[in-house]
Amino acid sequence: MKTFSFAILVSALVISIACAPSFAQDEAGKAVYTKKCQSCHAADGNGNAAIAKALKVDIKPLSSEEIQKKSDADIKKTITSGTGAMKPVTGLMPAEIDSVVAYLRTLKKK
Repeated sequence: MKTFSFAILVSALVISIACAPSFAQDEAGKAVYTKKCQSCHAADGNGNAAIAKALKVDIKPLSSEEIQKKSDADIKKTITSGTGAMKPVTGLMPAEIDSVVAYLRTLKKK
């Protein structure tokens, strides 16, 4: 029984270590999102209605299937190059862009 308990403990430790970088990346991405994206996309990713109205655009929810089915590379390109009325987001390091993409994935509808 002690061996079984030890095996479970080791497994839990390995899983938590393996998941830690992802969690840290999501948290870093949330911080960048808050600073660079939230003004237009809103805290929940559903879009700032006032900005959408002022720009006469439809800001798609970042949790939507349409956005979530995009590849990471496509989302990175949108961030760095812009699309439609969205201007490129400047001043981000590649690791910050990766973190934002990881954070956006956490918004996926369940």
